[in-house]
Amino acid sequence: MTTAEQGANRRPLPSRFVNRIVFVFLGRTLHNDGAPDPRRRGLSPPLSGRDSDPSSSGAWARHSSARTNSSSETKLSDKDAADFCDSFGFCQGVLSQIEFAGGVVVRFLRRRRSLDQQAEFFMTQDLHHLSVKRPPRVAMLAHTTYLSDPRVRREAEALAEDGIDIHVISLSEEQDGVRETEDAVLNGVMIHRLPIFKKRGGFLRYLYEYFITAVLGGFVLASLHFRGKLDVVHIHNMPDILVLAAVVPRLDGSKLVLDVHDPMPELYMSWNHGPRSLLVRVLRFQEKISCLLADQVMSVNETMREQLRAKGVAGNKIFIVHNFPDHNHFRVCDLNPLWPKGKNLVLLYCGTVTEHYDLGLAVKALAALAMELPVKLKIIGDGKKLGEVLKLASDLGVRNLVELVGRVPIERVASEMRSGDVGISCHRAGIFGDLYFSTKVVEYLTQGLPVVAARTYTITRYLSDECLFYFEPGNDRALADTIRFMWHNPPEVLTRLNKARTLLSSLSWQTEKEKFLSFYAGLLR
Repeated sequence: MTTAEQGANRRPLPSRFVNRIVFVFLGRTLHNDGAPDPRRRGLSPPLSGRDSDPSSSGAWARHSSARTNSSSETKLSDKDAADFCDSFGFCQGVLSQIEFAGGVVVRFLRRRRSLDQQAEFFMTQDLHHLSVKRPPRVAMLAHTTYLSDPRVRREAEALAEDGIDIHVISLSEEQDGVRETEDAVLNGVMIHRLPIFKKRGGFLRYLYEYFITAVLGGFVLASLHFRGKLDVVHIHNMPDILVLAAVVPRLDGSKLVLDVHDPMPELYMSWNHGPRSLLVRVLRFQEKISCLLADQVMSVNETMREQLRAKGVAGNKIFIVHNFPDHNHFRVCDLNPLWPKGKNLVLLYCGTVTEHYDLGLAVKALAALAMELPVKLKIIGDGKKLGEVLKLASDLGVRNLVELVGRVPIERVASEMRSGDVGISCHRAGIFGDLYFSTKVVEYLTQGLPVVAARTYTITRYLSDECLFYFEPGNDRALADTIRFMWHNPPEVLTRLNKARTLLSSLSWQTEKEKFLSFYAGLLR
């Protein structure tokens, strides 16, 4: 039976078991007649005729009879206990959580036992005649799903290709409705999935996931380290404080790298938290502590380098690896000499639909242009704000002009992009937006799409007005005017697109990969 089938067949804690435990508990705390409690002697009522044993059933009957005859003050039957439990439904929930935690530990120990036995066998062999030097060992920990996180996956596979023994600890995930196995090897990377799924929710849900990831991830890191010293532990934020999960390897001399994908204080401030709020101050504190504990701090662009230095991180401690697309997945295609490709102008958005990416702006621009241009909007992806975006399109009367593709495998993204005429990025400006560089902008360019983007600080550092069509962030009229200008000026569109494509060789993962491997070579010396 596969891991997916085992997970599907796993049932919640039976109600009768909960009732039995509560019955035992009540028997110990509520009986006051002085009669011996049979549960203290290991006796319990049979759960069913199929499970009962004649001897134990008889013993139970004798004790029940003795108790009934000896006291009339307190009588508690199976039915009474069941009724009591049903009136307090939270008991089952609490015990289910206990069962889940116990299952996590049991599965963890079983999974490690076979590996430890193999390691013990290997260590007992006479290997003195061999002079094989072990490869460097690196472990990554990330609160993410491995298959869908391009940065984590690219970095791990680059290390594996370089001959490094690389392990990635991530969250559970599903592909096409089937749960991936807890342990797997993909392109030379050993993946260890923790028994927790990433779900969208409120602050408490995120706090719960972060805590479980840190605790269970810490156990796995310690186990990996005990089987063979880890040379480097690479922590991907969010949160930054996941560095504490590496306490065991760190104390034993392993080097610690913190990879800052997103700055947490600025992200939460962009969600209407003031800079002096308690939450933001806590996030700044954990960020500061995490950077102090790390030997090296990696991040995603030059603006983030400036931001980290302003926060007190030493310049020689910071290393930048950009989130540029991998040309193995996004091959630079030939440019179509005609623009647009057909009679309609297809605006294409690819990515997560959240507040920060403000896709509602594109819907408003679509409504403004619908009466004068043959324009449509195609959405590839999903997100917590997708429902609001589609409702807005219905309210504005343009729902029939919006095509929803949904999430697609990374192998299909490039071909879906080529069906559009304009790539759009409506990301917001502000304390977080100005630090952000949209990888999708470069991906659009590789597939021959001119790009309309909000004018924010970091993107304009990398791509000038000669390459993209910029509009004022948050202004749907400005976006509509820019699209209208493009429709009436195809030669200008092709000129800027050609200019932008001359930069694609430097805006690629292939270039960043060499820098990343050089960084690790220095770290492992």
